[in-house]
Amino acid sequence: MLIGVDATCWNNLRGYGRFTRSILGTLLVQDQINRYLFFADRQTIETLGTAFPSQAEVVPVDTKQAPAQAASAQGRRSILDLFQMTRQVSRHKLDVFFFPSVYTYFPLLNRSRQVLTIHDVIPEKFPKQVFPNPRLRRFWQMKMALAKRQAHLVLTVSEHSKQGIIQELKIKPARLRVIGEGVDPVFQPLTSLEGANVVLNRYGLQLEEPFLLYVGGISPHKNLERLLEAFAKLRWNGKLALVGDYQGDVFYSSYQPLSQKVTELGLAGRVIFTGFVPDNDLVYLYNLAQAVTLPSLDEGFGLPALEAAACGVPVISSQESSVREILGEAGTYFDAYQPENIKEALQMVLDNPALRQGCRESGLQRAQTFTWSRAAIQLRAVLEEAGRS
Repeated sequence: MLIGVDATCWNNLRGYGRFTRSILGTLLVQDQINRYLFFADRQTIETLGTAFPSQAEVVPVDTKQAPAQAASAQGRRSILDLFQMTRQVSRHKLDVFFFPSVYTYFPLLNRSRQVLTIHDVIPEKFPKQVFPNPRLRRFWQMKMALAKRQAHLVLTVSEHSKQGIIQELKIKPARLRVIGEGVDPVFQPLTSLEGANVVLNRYGLQLEEPFLLYVGGISPHKNLERLLEAFAKLRWNGKLALVGDYQGDVFYSSYQPLSQKVTELGLAGRVIFTGFVPDNDLVYLYNLAQAVTLPSLDEGFGLPALEAAACGVPVISSQESSVREILGEAGTYFDAYQPENIKEALQMVLDNPALRQGCRESGLQRAQTFTWSRAAIQLRAVLEEAGRS
Protein backbone atom coordinates (compact mmCIF):
# COMPACT_ATOMS: atom_id res chain seq x y z
CA MET A 1 0.00 0.00 0.00
CA LEU A 2 0.91 3.65 -0.34
CA ILE A 3 0.24 5.26 3.03
CA GLY A 4 0.14 9.00 3.57
CA VAL A 5 1.00 10.48 6.96
CA ASP A 6 0.30 13.90 8.44
CA ALA A 7 3.80 14.67 9.75
CA THR A 8 3.13 18.28 10.70
CA CYS A 9 3.10 17.47 14.43
CA TRP A 10 6.51 15.74 14.33
CA ASN A 11 8.28 18.47 16.31
CA ASN A 12 5.64 18.86 19.02
CA LEU A 13 7.11 18.48 22.52
CA ARG A 14 3.94 17.14 24.15
CA GLY A 15 2.90 13.50 24.39
CA TYR A 16 1.30 13.29 20.97
CA GLY A 17 4.52 14.53 19.36
CA ARG A 18 6.47 11.77 21.11
CA PHE A 19 3.79 9.28 20.06
CA THR A 20 4.14 10.37 16.43
CA ARG A 21 7.93 10.18 16.37
CA SER A 22 8.31 6.96 18.35
CA ILE A 23 5.59 4.85 16.78
CA LEU A 24 6.25 5.91 13.18
CA GLY A 25 10.02 5.69 13.61
CA THR A 26 9.59 2.12 14.81
CA LEU A 27 6.96 1.21 12.22
CA LEU A 28 9.05 2.29 9.25
CA VAL A 29 11.93 0.10 10.42
CA GLN A 30 9.60 -2.88 10.80
CA ASP A 31 7.56 -2.47 7.62
CA GLN A 32 9.48 -3.47 4.50
CA ILE A 33 6.35 -3.84 2.35
CA ASN A 34 4.29 -0.65 2.42
CA ARG A 35 5.45 2.78 1.25
CA TYR A 36 5.01 5.90 3.37
CA LEU A 37 4.67 9.50 2.22
CA PHE A 38 5.17 12.08 4.98
CA PHE A 39 3.33 15.35 4.27
CA ALA A 40 4.95 18.18 6.24
CA ASP A 41 4.93 21.95 6.12
CA ARG A 42 8.24 23.56 5.24
CA GLN A 43 8.48 25.22 8.67
CA THR A 44 8.50 21.80 10.34
CA ILE A 45 11.01 20.44 7.84
CA GLU A 46 13.35 23.42 8.27
CA THR A 47 13.24 23.33 12.08
CA LEU A 48 13.30 19.56 12.37
CA GLY A 49 14.56 18.67 15.83
CA THR A 50 14.38 14.93 15.16
CA ALA A 51 14.90 13.85 11.56
CA PHE A 52 12.19 11.99 9.69
CA PRO A 53 12.90 8.27 9.24
CA SER A 54 15.08 7.64 6.22
CA GLN A 55 12.50 5.12 4.93
CA ALA A 56 9.88 7.88 4.53
CA GLU A 57 9.40 9.90 1.36
CA VAL A 58 8.85 13.51 2.43
CA VAL A 59 6.43 15.76 0.57
CA PRO A 60 6.91 19.45 1.51
CA VAL A 61 3.84 21.69 1.65
CA ASP A 62 3.94 25.49 1.49
CA THR A 63 1.89 26.98 4.31
CA LYS A 64 2.10 30.46 5.81
CA GLN A 65 2.13 29.08 9.35
CA ALA A 66 3.23 25.76 10.81
CA PRO A 67 0.05 23.70 11.38
CA ALA A 68 1.19 22.63 14.85
CA GLN A 69 1.40 26.32 15.81
CA ALA A 70 -1.81 27.37 14.07
CA ALA A 71 -3.73 24.52 15.73
CA SER A 72 -2.79 25.82 19.18
CA ALA A 73 -5.10 27.11 21.90
CA GLN A 74 -4.54 30.68 20.69
CA GLY A 75 -4.44 30.06 16.95
CA ARG A 76 -6.61 29.14 14.00
CA ARG A 77 -5.47 27.63 10.74
CA SER A 78 -6.23 29.68 7.65
CA ILE A 79 -8.44 28.32 4.89
CA LEU A 80 -5.56 28.77 2.45
CA ASP A 81 -3.17 26.70 4.58
CA LEU A 82 -5.74 23.94 4.98
CA PHE A 83 -6.31 23.98 1.22
CA GLN A 84 -2.56 23.71 0.59
CA MET A 85 -2.36 20.55 2.71
CA THR A 86 -5.51 19.11 1.12
CA ARG A 87 -4.37 19.88 -2.43
CA GLN A 88 -0.92 18.37 -1.97
CA VAL A 89 -2.35 15.13 -0.59
CA SER A 90 -4.89 15.00 -3.45
CA ARG A 91 -2.05 14.83 -5.98
CA HIS A 92 -1.10 11.36 -4.76
CA LYS A 93 -3.05 8.15 -5.19
CA LEU A 94 -2.95 6.95 -1.61
CA ASP A 95 -4.54 3.81 -0.21
CA VAL A 96 -4.61 5.04 3.40
CA PHE A 97 -3.98 8.34 5.13
CA PHE A 98 -2.92 8.38 8.79
CA PHE A 99 -3.40 11.30 11.19
CA PRO A 100 -1.27 10.69 14.33
CA SER A 101 -3.26 13.42 16.09
CA VAL A 102 -6.55 15.15 15.46
CA TYR A 103 -4.96 18.47 16.49
CA THR A 104 -3.37 18.95 13.07
CA TYR A 105 -6.22 17.38 11.08
CA PHE A 106 -7.16 18.83 7.70
CA PRO A 107 -9.93 17.67 5.32
CA LEU A 108 -9.13 15.22 2.51
CA LEU A 109 -10.81 15.17 -0.89
CA ASN A 110 -9.27 11.99 -2.30
CA ARG A 111 -10.59 8.45 -1.91
CA SER A 112 -7.97 7.16 0.52
CA ARG A 113 -9.18 5.44 3.67
CA GLN A 114 -8.52 7.61 6.70
CA VAL A 115 -7.23 6.50 10.11
CA LEU A 116 -7.65 9.28 12.66
CA THR A 117 -5.98 9.25 16.09
CA ILE A 118 -7.93 10.81 18.94
CA HIS A 119 -5.73 10.59 22.04
CA ASP A 120 -8.33 11.84 24.51
CA VAL A 121 -11.55 13.81 24.89
CA ILE A 122 -10.17 16.44 27.26
CA PRO A 123 -11.34 19.33 25.00
CA GLU A 124 -14.87 17.93 25.12
CA LYS A 125 -14.92 17.24 28.87
CA PHE A 126 -13.07 20.36 30.00
CA PRO A 127 -13.49 23.02 27.29
CA LYS A 128 -12.89 25.98 29.61
CA GLN A 129 -9.56 24.48 30.72
CA VAL A 130 -8.43 23.94 27.12
CA PHE A 131 -9.72 26.94 25.17
CA PRO A 132 -9.26 30.55 26.31
CA ASN A 133 -12.47 31.71 24.57
CA PRO A 134 -15.74 30.34 23.08
CA ARG A 135 -14.72 31.20 19.50
CA LEU A 136 -11.79 28.77 19.58
CA ARG A 137 -14.04 26.17 21.17
CA ARG A 138 -16.44 26.43 18.23
CA PHE A 139 -13.59 26.06 15.71
CA TRP A 140 -12.48 22.91 17.53
CA GLN A 141 -16.00 21.47 17.47
CA MET A 142 -16.30 22.14 13.74
CA LYS A 143 -12.95 20.48 13.04
CA MET A 144 -13.75 17.46 15.19
CA ALA A 145 -17.17 17.03 13.57
CA LEU A 146 -15.62 16.89 10.10
CA ALA A 147 -12.69 14.73 11.20
CA LYS A 148 -14.80 12.01 12.80
CA ARG A 149 -17.19 12.04 9.83
CA GLN A 150 -14.38 11.51 7.32
CA ALA A 151 -12.47 8.89 9.32
CA HIS A 152 -12.96 5.25 8.39
CA LEU A 153 -11.28 4.03 11.56
CA VAL A 154 -10.56 5.97 14.74
CA LEU A 155 -7.47 5.04 16.70
CA THR A 156 -6.88 5.74 20.37
CA VAL A 157 -4.34 4.76 23.01
CA SER A 158 -6.27 3.31 25.98
CA GLU A 159 -9.57 1.70 26.89
CA HIS A 160 -10.19 4.70 29.15
CA SER A 161 -9.88 7.01 26.16
CA LYS A 162 -12.04 4.70 24.03
CA GLN A 163 -14.91 4.92 26.51
CA GLY A 164 -14.58 8.70 26.58
CA ILE A 165 -14.74 8.84 22.78
CA ILE A 166 -17.88 6.71 22.75
CA GLN A 167 -19.56 8.86 25.39
CA GLU A 168 -18.43 12.33 24.34
CA LEU A 169 -18.08 12.04 20.57
CA LYS A 170 -20.73 9.35 19.98
CA ILE A 171 -18.44 7.30 17.74
CA LYS A 172 -19.59 3.70 17.42
CA PRO A 173 -17.32 1.07 19.02
CA ALA A 174 -17.11 -0.81 15.69
CA ARG A 175 -15.06 2.08 14.24
CA LEU A 176 -12.66 2.32 17.19
CA ARG A 177 -9.30 0.58 17.58
CA VAL A 178 -7.07 0.72 20.68
CA ILE A 179 -3.30 0.40 20.57
CA GLY A 180 -0.82 1.04 23.35
CA GLU A 181 2.18 3.30 23.63
CA GLY A 182 5.73 2.54 24.68
CA VAL A 183 8.78 3.79 26.52
CA ASP A 184 11.73 5.32 24.71
CA PRO A 185 14.99 3.44 25.50
CA VAL A 186 16.54 6.42 27.32
CA PHE A 187 14.12 5.96 30.21
CA GLN A 188 15.57 3.25 32.44
CA PRO A 189 17.20 2.91 35.89
CA LEU A 190 20.59 4.60 35.90
CA THR A 191 23.55 2.41 36.82
CA SER A 192 25.70 5.45 37.55
CA LEU A 193 24.88 8.88 38.94
CA GLU A 194 28.01 10.48 37.53
CA GLY A 195 27.14 13.99 36.42
CA ALA A 196 23.81 13.92 38.27
CA ASN A 197 24.53 17.01 40.37
CA VAL A 198 25.38 19.03 37.27
CA VAL A 199 22.02 18.08 35.76
CA LEU A 200 20.08 18.80 38.95
CA ASN A 201 21.77 22.17 39.46
CA ARG A 202 20.68 23.12 35.98
CA TYR A 203 17.08 23.02 37.23
CA GLY A 204 17.51 24.44 40.73
CA LEU A 205 17.81 21.06 42.48
CA GLN A 206 20.56 19.36 44.45
CA LEU A 207 21.57 15.76 44.92
CA GLU A 208 21.25 15.89 48.71
CA GLU A 209 17.71 17.31 48.82
CA PRO A 210 14.62 15.16 48.07
CA PHE A 211 12.03 16.26 45.53
CA LEU A 212 8.71 15.26 44.03
CA LEU A 213 8.41 15.45 40.26
CA TYR A 214 5.63 16.38 37.86
CA VAL A 215 6.15 16.00 34.10
CA GLY A 216 3.67 17.31 31.53
CA GLY A 217 2.01 20.44 30.23
CA ILE A 218 1.52 23.52 32.39
CA SER A 219 -2.15 23.68 31.43
CA PRO A 220 -5.35 24.15 33.47
CA HIS A 221 -6.65 20.60 33.01
CA LYS A 222 -3.41 19.23 34.49
CA ASN A 223 -4.84 20.28 37.88
CA LEU A 224 -1.58 21.71 39.20
CA GLU A 225 -3.31 24.28 41.40
CA ARG A 226 -4.78 21.52 43.58
CA LEU A 227 -1.40 19.79 43.61
CA LEU A 228 0.16 22.98 44.99
CA GLU A 229 -2.53 23.19 47.68
CA ALA A 230 -1.82 19.58 48.68
CA PHE A 231 1.95 20.09 48.60
CA ALA A 232 1.66 23.11 50.91
CA LYS A 233 0.09 20.88 53.59
CA LEU A 234 2.67 18.08 53.42
CA ARG A 235 4.76 17.29 56.49
CA TRP A 236 7.87 17.13 54.34
CA ASN A 237 10.78 19.45 53.63
CA GLY A 238 11.55 18.51 50.03
CA LYS A 239 10.85 20.39 46.81
CA LEU A 240 8.34 20.02 43.99
CA ALA A 241 9.75 20.23 40.46
CA LEU A 242 7.20 20.99 37.74
CA VAL A 243 8.68 19.92 34.40
CA GLY A 244 6.96 21.40 31.37
CA ASP A 245 7.42 24.09 28.74
CA TYR A 246 5.68 27.25 29.96
CA GLN A 247 7.21 29.60 27.39
CA GLY A 248 7.07 28.02 23.95
CA ASP A 249 4.16 25.60 24.42
CA VAL A 250 1.30 26.25 21.99
CA PHE A 251 -1.41 25.03 24.36
CA TYR A 252 -3.41 27.08 26.86
CA SER A 253 -1.10 27.84 29.77
CA SER A 254 -1.83 28.32 33.47
CA TYR A 255 1.73 29.36 34.33
CA GLN A 256 0.88 32.88 35.52
CA PRO A 257 -1.91 31.90 37.97
CA LEU A 258 0.21 28.99 39.20
CA SER A 259 3.15 31.32 39.87
CA GLN A 260 0.83 33.55 41.89
CA LYS A 261 -0.47 30.50 43.76
CA VAL A 262 3.07 29.51 44.71
CA THR A 263 3.56 32.95 46.27
CA GLU A 264 0.19 32.92 48.04
CA LEU A 265 0.92 29.52 49.60
CA GLY A 266 4.38 30.57 50.77
CA LEU A 267 6.07 27.98 48.54
CA ALA A 268 8.63 30.25 46.85
CA GLY A 269 11.92 28.37 46.70
CA ARG A 270 10.22 25.00 47.25
CA VAL A 271 8.33 24.83 43.93
CA ILE A 272 10.43 25.00 40.78
CA PHE A 273 9.19 25.49 37.22
CA THR A 274 11.98 23.89 35.21
CA GLY A 275 10.67 24.62 31.72
CA PHE A 276 11.24 22.03 29.02
CA VAL A 277 13.74 19.32 29.99
CA PRO A 278 15.37 17.19 27.24
CA ASP A 279 15.27 13.41 27.62
CA ASN A 280 18.95 13.01 28.52
CA ASP A 281 18.38 15.27 31.54
CA LEU A 282 14.86 14.08 32.28
CA VAL A 283 16.03 10.53 32.91
CA TYR A 284 18.14 11.86 35.81
CA LEU A 285 15.15 13.71 37.28
CA TYR A 286 13.00 10.59 37.03
CA ASN A 287 15.65 8.41 38.67
CA LEU A 288 16.38 10.80 41.52
CA ALA A 289 12.82 11.84 42.41
CA GLN A 290 11.15 10.40 45.50
CA ALA A 291 8.04 9.93 43.38
CA VAL A 292 6.35 11.24 40.25
CA THR A 293 2.85 12.67 40.60
CA LEU A 294 0.28 13.24 37.85
CA PRO A 295 -2.79 15.06 39.22
CA SER A 296 -4.52 15.55 35.82
CA LEU A 297 -8.29 15.76 35.57
CA ASP A 298 -7.90 13.36 32.65
CA GLU A 299 -5.20 11.69 30.53
CA GLY A 300 -5.60 9.75 27.31
CA PHE A 301 -2.61 7.57 28.20
CA GLY A 302 -0.31 9.27 30.71
CA LEU A 303 3.07 8.62 29.12
CA PRO A 304 5.10 10.30 31.93
CA ALA A 305 3.68 7.73 34.36
CA LEU A 306 4.99 4.90 32.18
CA GLU A 307 8.36 6.60 31.71
CA ALA A 308 8.66 7.06 35.48
CA ALA A 309 7.78 3.41 36.10
CA ALA A 310 10.41 2.37 33.54
CA CYS A 311 12.97 4.31 35.60
CA GLY A 312 11.90 2.56 38.81
CA VAL A 313 10.14 5.57 40.31
CA PRO A 314 6.86 5.33 42.33
CA VAL A 315 3.90 7.00 40.58
CA ILE A 316 1.12 8.83 42.45
CA SER A 317 -1.71 9.69 40.09
CA SER A 318 -5.30 10.85 39.91
CA GLN A 319 -7.78 8.02 39.69
CA GLU A 320 -9.78 9.89 37.04
CA SER A 321 -7.21 9.33 34.28
CA SER A 322 -5.99 6.32 32.29
CA VAL A 323 -2.95 5.79 34.56
CA ARG A 324 -4.71 3.15 36.68
CA GLU A 325 -5.33 1.17 33.48
CA ILE A 326 -1.67 1.53 32.47
CA LEU A 327 0.05 0.86 35.81
CA GLY A 328 -2.56 -1.06 37.80
CA GLU A 329 -1.39 -1.92 41.32
CA ALA A 330 2.04 -0.45 40.58
CA GLY A 331 0.62 3.03 41.16
CA THR A 332 -0.95 4.94 44.05
CA TYR A 333 -4.14 6.89 43.31
CA PHE A 334 -6.13 9.83 44.65
CA ASP A 335 -9.24 11.90 43.95
CA ALA A 336 -8.05 14.72 41.68
CA TYR A 337 -10.74 17.08 42.96
CA GLN A 338 -9.80 16.80 46.64
CA PRO A 339 -6.50 18.49 47.69
CA GLU A 340 -6.71 16.76 51.06
CA ASN A 341 -6.90 13.35 49.37
CA ILE A 342 -3.97 14.29 47.12
CA LYS A 343 -1.99 15.28 50.21
CA GLU A 344 -2.80 12.00 51.97
CA ALA A 345 -1.62 9.93 48.98
CA LEU A 346 1.61 11.91 48.67
CA GLN A 347 2.27 11.69 52.41
CA MET A 348 1.63 7.95 52.48
CA VAL A 349 4.16 7.24 49.74
CA LEU A 350 6.78 9.67 51.06
CA ASP A 351 6.53 8.25 54.60
CA ASN A 352 6.72 4.60 53.56
CA PRO A 353 10.05 3.35 52.10
CA ALA A 354 8.70 -0.19 51.81
CA LEU A 355 5.74 1.03 49.75
CA ARG A 356 8.06 3.01 47.48
CA GLN A 357 10.26 -0.06 46.95
CA GLY A 358 7.24 -2.21 46.13
CA CYS A 359 6.00 0.37 43.62
CA ARG A 360 9.46 0.51 42.03
CA GLU A 361 9.62 -3.24 41.52
CA SER A 362 6.06 -3.67 40.22
CA GLY A 363 6.35 -0.54 38.07
CA LEU A 364 9.48 -1.82 36.34
CA GLN A 365 7.70 -5.08 35.53
CA ARG A 366 4.62 -3.26 34.28
CA ALA A 367 6.61 -0.91 32.06
CA GLN A 368 8.23 -3.84 30.26
CA THR A 369 4.84 -4.81 28.81
CA PHE A 370 4.58 -1.50 26.88
CA THR A 371 6.92 -1.17 23.90
CA TRP A 372 6.89 0.94 20.76
CA SER A 373 7.62 -2.23 18.80
CA ARG A 374 4.36 -3.76 19.96
CA ALA A 375 2.48 -0.51 19.37
CA ALA A 376 3.89 -0.22 15.84
CA ILE A 377 2.76 -3.77 15.02
CA GLN A 378 -0.73 -2.84 16.22
CA LEU A 379 -0.71 0.38 14.18
CA ARG A 380 0.34 -1.44 11.02
CA ALA A 381 -2.53 -3.89 11.51
CA VAL A 382 -4.99 -1.01 11.77
CA LEU A 383 -3.62 0.73 8.67
CA GLU A 384 -3.77 -2.50 6.66
CA GLU A 385 -7.28 -3.18 7.91
CA ALA A 386 -8.32 0.27 6.70
CA GLY A 387 -6.71 -0.38 3.33
CA ARG A 388 -8.64 -3.62 2.88
CA SER A 389 -12.02 -2.20 3.86
